[in-house]
Amino acid sequence: MRVALPPSLRIASGLLLAALLSIVGYQVFLRISHSPEALLKRADDLSWLNSWIAAAPLYHQAELEFIKKGDPSRALYAHVSQVLAKSESSWTIPSQIAELRSDLNRTEASDPETRLRILTLGDHVKSGHT
Repeated sequence: MRVALPPSLRIASGLLLAALLSIVGYQVFLRISHSPEALLKRADDLSWLNSWIAAAPLYHQAELEFIKKGDPSRALYAHVSQVLAKSESSWTIPSQIAELRSDLNRTEASDPETRLRILTLGDHVKSGHT
């Protein structure tokens, strides 16, 4: 047996369902867009555009999130990626190179992507390209 619902009730039910799905979808989007991986990608995109200062807060947030997540290699990647933004402040080139050399000796730097990032940033610092 099928129950016939008045059109106004069907429309209200449809709108309620659409609203609930929108709210759930938005919450999922927020979680994905604020994941450390998403933050790191946005920061890397900015760094490719040579916007290191704009990328620095995203790298910092990604670093903190990767630490919470227990991913020290990705946290180190995000940490060292902030060096070029710092180079536009009061840091000297020798101190930047010393920090990168120290970071390169950490066990987390054994990850190939993180190691390559440290070496690449070291070359940028040495050549004076920021």
